[in-house]
Amino acid sequence: MKSIINDSTESVLNNMDTILTESGFAGPTDIPKLVYLSLVTGMLSRPVSMVIKGASGAGKSFALNAALQFVPANAYERFEGMSEKAIVYLKGIDLKHKHLIIGEAAGMAEGAGRALLRQLLSEGKVRYATVESTDKGLSGKELLALEGPTGLIMTTTATALHPEDESRMLSVHIRESREAIREALMAQATGQAKEKKQIDSAPWLSLWDWMREQPKNVQIPYARDIAERLPATHDRIKRDFVQVLSLIKASALVHGSDRERDENGEIIANKRDYEIIFDLLNGPLSVGLSRSVSDHVRKLVEAVDRLAKSKERP
Repeated sequence: MKSIINDSTESVLNNMDTILTESGFAGPTDIPKLVYLSLVTGMLSRPVSMVIKGASGAGKSFALNAALQFVPANAYERFEGMSEKAIVYLKGIDLKHKHLIIGEAAGMAEGAGRALLRQLLSEGKVRYATVESTDKGLSGKELLALEGPTGLIMTTTATALHPEDESRMLSVHIRESREAIREALMAQATGQAKEKKQIDSAPWLSLWDWMREQPKNVQIPYARDIAERLPATHDRIKRDFVQVLSLIKASALVHGSDRERDENGEIIANKRDYEIIFDLLNGPLSVGLSRSVSDHVRKLVEAVDRLAKSKERP
């Protein structure tokens, strides 16, 4: 823990920002940090799902892979592609308190595949029956049920997904920064790549193991304050609210050694956790990416900002 965070005033995620920059990640690190926190929510009762959008070559996979260096391989199951019903035929796969990572969302056809994924995300379980041919004719058979809770992380070149898919996920847009493009061009011109510092994953994996051992019922004393400031005009806001709360809990868990606890030893999120999530969701907007997050998430972010700036103490 001490090799990740040196004092109580430094955010673990600030340390991650420094490490990513030194390792050669150019531009804002908001998306890798958001992916990391989403993966942390896999330990909680309501894992966060997200889709990273961007043009081909914009750095979607690079941002995703950057975050994966800070978590153990058993925190997720990764596939570069997946057919519609493959998820229910995978034998021995364990998705409980894990994330399913799919390389390209646009490669999945509309149909039962996404319906099954939606059920897994919403219900935390998938039961699927099929028909098989036997010597006595056709026979119904129920496949082994998939157990959650499970989160989903996808990348896509599509500007929008099916509304039923998108409503269950946080949607962020990535655009490769000018600095990153310029650095790549210069490296190609000179035939040399800038020396990059290797990431030492060991202390981060130790942090992960420590988080696994902590109580997961993280308390957010100001959750009602956020809810009171949210618009009640969109049904979607209810799903987004749950995801934002999970991210706040994840931030508190990551910084658990520096957070207060209740009489049961459960971590209590503070105002700083508010600010961290606000910055991560609002960051892409501040550089003019109008499609970075949905209007519904934007309203949540604005509600968090109003509360953070108010004189009320959360």
